[in-house]
Amino acid sequence: MSSNREQILRWAEQGQFDNPNYQDKVSRALKLGYAEPDESDWLAFVKVCLIWGAIISFSAAIIFFFAFNWQDMSRFSKFALVEILLVSCALAYIKFSPKQLLNNGILLTLSLLVGGLLALVGQTYQTGADPWQLFAAWSVVILPWVVISRANSLWIMWLVLFNTALIAYFEVSDILIGLLLSNNEKLWVFTLLNTVLVVLFEKLSLNSFPRFIALLNKQQDYLAKGSKYRYVHRLTAVFAGIGVTLLATEAIFSQRASIAGLVFYVVWISAVYAFYRYHKKDLFVLSAASISAITVVVSGLIELLDSWLDDFGFLFVSLTIIILSALAAMHMRRLASEFFGKHPPTKQDNNYQTNSEERS
Repeated sequence: MSSNREQILRWAEQGQFDNPNYQDKVSRALKLGYAEPDESDWLAFVKVCLIWGAIISFSAAIIFFFAFNWQDMSRFSKFALVEILLVSCALAYIKFSPKQLLNNGILLTLSLLVGGLLALVGQTYQTGADPWQLFAAWSVVILPWVVISRANSLWIMWLVLFNTALIAYFEVSDILIGLLLSNNEKLWVFTLLNTVLVVLFEKLSLNSFPRFIALLNKQQDYLAKGSKYRYVHRLTAVFAGIGVTLLATEAIFSQRASIAGLVFYVVWISAVYAFYRYHKKDLFVLSAASISAITVVVSGLIELLDSWLDDFGFLFVSLTIIILSALAAMHMRRLASEFFGKHPPTKQDNNYQTNSEERS
């Protein structure tokens, strides 16, 4: 729907509609192109908002309940309450198996409750002295549910838990890897792991693992179907992009950092641009890559002008940022016209970009 609306408004900007009754023609085009939400669309939107609002409120209520009554509750009652809620959510998932949206919400609640149970175990028995252990165990336990459901909400939660555990683990200096790796090497591990996840998600969206996809689709009446939206791919690309950008800036500013970080950045950003420009055509990732490139170029310019950074130097850097940002915006606009400009709006395909990106 959003792509149809953008296309019709772009036609209007290009003068494709005659001046007489201009507004009426635009309104009629929006209606015929199914670019405006109807009653069913609003009802579906409200339904989604209410479901996710209820999930967030329910999870927050459990957390605040334990926080408020922690001193007054016995150890048995704490564990019994959480486990009863876990069993109740599992039974609800079985009962409402045909309803994908509701099932995804129940699985998200289950995943949050698992985190609460692990935190309760750690708080009660002091089993985890470091925060990374909680996040690592949490991400491992919920991974089967995430893979089975293939829901964006669960994948996003898993990615956040995974990267949080990884960052927290690297901050612990008395662990083997924390002792062996320098800060620059830890950044390399963070970047490479997230890059591997990007490649894995893209290969899954291209059905590059047919046996695994067939296994998930074998019980498609009972398992949630893969989402057509690319929030997970983009979030993972952002995590990897942050890591590779930090590698490049550290190679620029740090005297002890290896130039390999800058070389890897050039290769990485070139591969990302080529893949998402000519193959996957993802404007969001290309925009994020443009921001990363501007950051690295400006960082290199600041390093070159280190001894000349007076008022004129800062003015020159500011003008460079403005010029690069304007050029990037113009290029993204051209890419947007190329990606969506020739797509006619139809009800069967009311979001061209989303539908053409993946059918996992």
